[in-house]
Amino acid sequence: KCGSSTRPIRQITLRLLRQLNGRDVDAQWLELLQSHWVDVQKAALVEVARRKLDGAREIVFSRLNWDVPAPGVWDGSSRTAVVEALSEFDDVESQLKIVAIWRERPDIFTTESCHSALMKLIRRGVLADDTKLALVDLLLSDDMGMKSWRIRDVLAACSDINIANRLMEWLRTSDDELSSRMMAIEDILASNREPNILQRMVSSVNDLTVRDTVRILYAGALSQSKGEVPLHVCEMLIRDHNCRIRALGRRSRMVQRL
Repeated sequence: KCGSSTRPIRQITLRLLRQLNGRDVDAQWLELLQSHWVDVQKAALVEVARRKLDGAREIVFSRLNWDVPAPGVWDGSSRTAVVEALSEFDDVESQLKIVAIWRERPDIFTTESCHSALMKLIRRGVLADDTKLALVDLLLSDDMGMKSWRIRDVLAACSDINIANRLMEWLRTSDDELSSRMMAIEDILASNREPNILQRMVSSVNDLTVRDTVRILYAGALSQSKGEVPLHVCEMLIRDHNCRIRALGRRSRMVQRL
């Protein structure tokens, strides 16, 4: 049935096969890697990785450049299956391959696949520091619209001090103005609860030598911070000479709780 020319029949059969276990079933999944149908090969690649069959990692790595068109208008290319399969492994090299594919293919299907894969790794508690910093570099490499928002989701879920430090160092020398990248950075910093990061943002808002775009970004992050922002910081924002920072202070989480 997995070889049927009717796609719904193939998909139903694959769903049923996923529910079965045993050596014969495992052997069937390996055989399906050679199927005539791309959707069947995609399913087989992910399932081989998920089941950790003998040589699974080598099989997935042998298909890193596998790139055939989507079998249906709402399907991603074969690269989405490669990403999903890579997310079944915990090693850093596999994680960095996901980031590399995301950098190479910023289309909507690959973006959603990479986002889901990396969030899965976060839930398992295995996302490596090298992978996090590679994602920061990807975010900072260009203003990528929707991809910026999906990278933001992953980095914000990490709430990692090294991520915040890297972003703040970039902001110190950047001349970037309002962009999806800058808004993504604001949200990532707002997710960080580290007192040291909060204090550095407060100091930067107070520093009139810092350009207004960055001061406004930090004020926005502080106003929506998940960390403990003292009330006097909100009062400081409300008294700032910049009207946008004053507005952010009035809308801050702390003020809204009063």
